[in-house]
Amino acid sequence: MRRTLSILGIVISFVYLGVLWFIFDGRLTEILLMPPNEIGDLLAGMFGPLAILWLIVGFFQQGIELRQNTRALLLQEEALRAQLEELKSSVSHQNEIAIATSAQARAMQDLAKPVFSVKNLRWESTSLIANIYNSGGPATNLL
Repeated sequence: MRRTLSILGIVISFVYLGVLWFIFDGRLTEILLMPPNEIGDLLAGMFGPLAILWLIVGFFQQGIELRQNTRALLLQEEALRAQLEELKSSVSHQNEIAIATSAQARAMQDLAKPVFSVKNLRWESTSLIANIYNSGGPATNLL
């Protein structure tokens, strides 16, 4: 659409300049004999409409660009929201993994502790005799 506006502006400009050429054709000597302030007024009157035309074309082009940028920003916002949801999901999964890992570490600690059981406890003369079994983790430095 911007390109169409530019082409339309160029075509209108050339048509307008052609009309000016047709109107002032052969009067260049008359224009050159005018006082400088009248030449300035003539040029302002001749090219003022072109300036207004390009001001309007620029206004419409800027509106088109703003709409395109707004669409792009909305798409970016949508992508960022999706990314945020993905990050929230990732944090939730990481928390679940951390909880499971913590539970597993506690279970491993529990398995690593020795678990003693006493069987066949009896007195023989002056000594107490018992069979002590460890069904847990290894035991060290026992007295």
